[in-house]
Amino acid sequence: RDDRGNPATKNLFVAGYGPGTTEQQLREIFSQHATIVGVVMKTTFSFVNTSDRISAVNAREALIGSVVNGGVLRINFAKESGRLGTSFDSTYGPSSSVSAQQRYSRHPVY
Repeated sequence: RDDRGNPATKNLFVAGYGPGTTEQQLREIFSQHATIVGVVMKTTFSFVNTSDRISAVNAREALIGSVVNGGVLRINFAKESGRLGTSFDSTYGPSSSVSAQQRYSRHPVY
C-alpha cells in the first residue's frame, strides 16, 4: 500500500513535477524502471500505466522523491480504471508534448 492506503496497482498517480514537464519526460523517467503502457497527463498531475503491478511498485519505490524540473515527485497507486482517464481508452488520447529537452535530476530519498 502507498502512503494514502491505496493497494498496489499497475497504475500510478504522479504529481509534484515542475512546470513544463512533458509526457515524454515522464515516459523516459518511468521506463527506466517499468514497461510503460500509457501516460495521461492532466494540468498538475498524471497517470502512468505500467505493464504489471510489480513494475509499478518498483518504479514508485525508485522514483518517489525524485526532482523533475524543480518539483519533487509524489507517487501513489491509482485505480486500474476511472473517471479521470486512468482507463487509457481513446477518450483521453495522448496529450500534447512541448519540448523534451528540459532536464530532470534524481536526489536521494531519506
